[in-house]
Amino acid sequence: MRKLGVWAWVVATALVVVGSSCGKDDEAQTPTGTTERYRGSLVGASELAGTLTLDLAPGLGTASVTPKATATKISGTVTVNVPGVGPISLEGTVAVAGGVAKFSGSGAGGSISFEGTLVDGVLSGTFTSPWGSGSFSVTRDDVAGLKLYCGAFTGGARGRVHVFTLGEKGGGVFAGGPTGVFLGTFKASKLDFALATGSGSAVLSGSTFTGTFSADAPVPSATFTASEAACSTLVPRPDGDAGTDGATDATSDGSTDGATDGATDGGATDPLLLHESTLGSDQFSFPTRYNASLFVARTGAAGGGVLEVAIDGSKVSTFVTTTTGDGFVTGLATDTKNLYWQLTGAAGSTNGRVDYKSVLGAPTASTAVSALDYPNVLVTDGTDLYSTGTSGKVIRFGPGGELKNATFGTGLNDLAADGTYVWLAPAPGGSVSRWSKDLTGVTEILSSTELAATPIVRSLHVAGADLFAVAYAADFSKYAILRKAKDGTGTVTTMATFPGGGDAPFGVVADATHVYFGGSCGAGPAKGCVRRLPRTASLGTPESMASGLESYIRDVTVDANYVFYTDVKRVWRKKK
Repeated sequence: MRKLGVWAWVVATALVVVGSSCGKDDEAQTPTGTTERYRGSLVGASELAGTLTLDLAPGLGTASVTPKATATKISGTVTVNVPGVGPISLEGTVAVAGGVAKFSGSGAGGSISFEGTLVDGVLSGTFTSPWGSGSFSVTRDDVAGLKLYCGAFTGGARGRVHVFTLGEKGGGVFAGGPTGVFLGTFKASKLDFALATGSGSAVLSGSTFTGTFSADAPVPSATFTASEAACSTLVPRPDGDAGTDGATDATSDGSTDGATDGATDGGATDPLLLHESTLGSDQFSFPTRYNASLFVARTGAAGGGVLEVAIDGSKVSTFVTTTTGDGFVTGLATDTKNLYWQLTGAAGSTNGRVDYKSVLGAPTASTAVSALDYPNVLVTDGTDLYSTGTSGKVIRFGPGGELKNATFGTGLNDLAADGTYVWLAPAPGGSVSRWSKDLTGVTEILSSTELAATPIVRSLHVAGADLFAVAYAADFSKYAILRKAKDGTGTVTTMATFPGGGDAPFGVVADATHVYFGGSCGAGPAKGCVRRLPRTASLGTPESMASGLESYIRDVTVDANYVFYTDVKRVWRKKK
């Protein structure tokens, strides 16, 4: 981890620590007197931000003639604005020699660790976490009265910036520069500070700073605002509806992510209409659950893009807007940090792409991959993403767009992935194969013989040890939902069949007990429906969960408590 020495220009006196040796020299010592409170903040890539509160031994930030011979323990908490991650307890040590500090903690979603140096009452450095890395700074909260101000750069060029003042001292942390920390003087409501390759200043008006960075790479200049009030919003975003039922969130394969759902219905109508567009041209698709939000793709005369809908229906916002030249959104996917959306580009061209943006509310989007040939499938296995790309090939790429494979076959109806393998359903039809994600081997999973009556597979889903498929006959006279071991062993099970003529399934997801799917349940405008089958069903009769919906239902998604689906211009939540 990189250590920061940016405070050298502030303090000419070497750090000497107050205290007396009490115990073995090779062990960290627990403060026996009153600790000193340090408070501050962190910023990372995109919108990642948080606040820290630490307790250190007395006198660690000032000079003394009696140095302590051993390291001293640090304890405290960090709060980050990551959905489902509550305050994390921290512990570590600060060494006498050089004031090097290391501390860490573990919480929902992973561990976070810090390393820095303590100079003149300011402890600053870098942190790493599953949600990103960046810089932190905490300052001794003494009688001068520490104040924190949180904000961002105008236009989102760099992301977050946080400022502190403590008497006539001031500084902060920011995302996007070579060091990410700064320190200076605060006099007459003005903060002047130095950067690694430049300088800056800010003026305090009321409880809000407005300032400018100058000549600091990689952005020559940038303006920012930061306020005391904004720091109060850096709390864990809740995972689920208001209230609590003690349930655990589940991913679409039935596994849990370790976060509590927090859902309570309080007598809410079921199914619950989460959102209905007032624009007749709107169409919603690809519902994708992420913590307390449901993301849905939007197309229509009023514009395209992605909406973020609270799963309790309390609010709806535009997550991203697309233009006519972007074509249509043909898939959504999420990992622990970002939402990805796939765009077709113009018909007949090769300007399709996959864009992404932080689910923490980043102001701008980035492009992961481009030059795609009208892509139609987007899937993530939690680590990598897969898209049908140029000339129909399937490409595998990392979260930042780094290309890993581009030869997974051509012409696909659907694919599924579990982090080790990728299952492909070819277009227009044919056997379903399994590929190692590094292309070391190919195995036939559903043969043409097993698919004889319904040779065209149009959707796949992997959950646990099973592969589920929706297949149909070339003349649309028969549909089936199939189940087989995802490694290809054993025989295929026909879970249910459908006669066609308006009675057809589309899309399939599974949890630990059931398989859920959308589709149509007859002819006419109000034919859309959502049904389910027991996961162990064989030639079973589907159970209706919702019917009389506009058009057919293409995709559904599930969590531990609900099924989510879109009905042309409406977004729904249904209890399981």
